[in-house]
Amino acid sequence: MSKFLFIKILNKARANVALREDRRFYEFSCDYYLRKMILELGYELNIPETDIFNLTWQKLKNAKN
Repeated sequence: MSKFLFIKILNKARANVALREDRRFYEFSCDYYLRKMILELGYELNIPETDIFNLTWQKLKNAKN
């Protein structure tokens, strides 16, 4: 899996954090699947799960494969 795809999906998830905090968002189950996909892509790129949602954007972009 390409690093570009991983960063693109992660950016989309981060951009929608406000939606996740909105109760109406829970009507949709896509958040679970999106998070699962991001974690799987991070695993393939050897980025620890704890880093994926906690590192800065720049540090994630510079993460080594």
